[in-house]
Amino acid sequence: MNLHFIILWLMDQKLNPDLKNSDYYNTLPTDFSFFPVNLSDEDLKILENTYAVKVISKAQQLLALSYSQLKANLPDMGSFEDYKLAYNQATSRHLSMTIFNFKFFTMVPFGDMFNTRKDPNVSYTYSQEAAAFIFKANRKIDIGEELYINYGNHDKLHFFI
Repeated sequence: MNLHFIILWLMDQKLNPDLKNSDYYNTLPTDFSFFPVNLSDEDLKILENTYAVKVISKAQQLLALSYSQLKANLPDMGSFEDYKLAYNQATSRHLSMTIFNFKFFTMVPFGDMFNTRKDPNVSYTYSQEAAAFIFKANRKIDIGEELYINYGNHDKLHFFI
């Protein structure tokens, strides 16, 4: 999955910032303590005997497994905490695109700041010809009105985890 490449790139940016991408990297959030996948065992006690604990625990296990598999092949890649930060940044800020019928994840400066709505006022596509994302208003947008895209058809649990 190319999400791993984004995670590794983010980890590298943290350790070896380059001038070309540092302005964008510095806009990314760094506190994800409120994301369910980052909850401690003590935090999870609040949700004891709920389906959420099962889902969150599974997500935490998969995250640890993903890290250990990458770490086995890239021993110098950094700590699990660095990996979790990059994972949270990548999964909370990426956009997806389809090229030649393959779905890819990518980081899109400014494009990752849109919120979602079922009836968005902005749509986006990836132009292979321009090698860029194109954002277009779906209707007249008033000054000061928030801009929304649609993240896709996901249930609330997807956004919770």
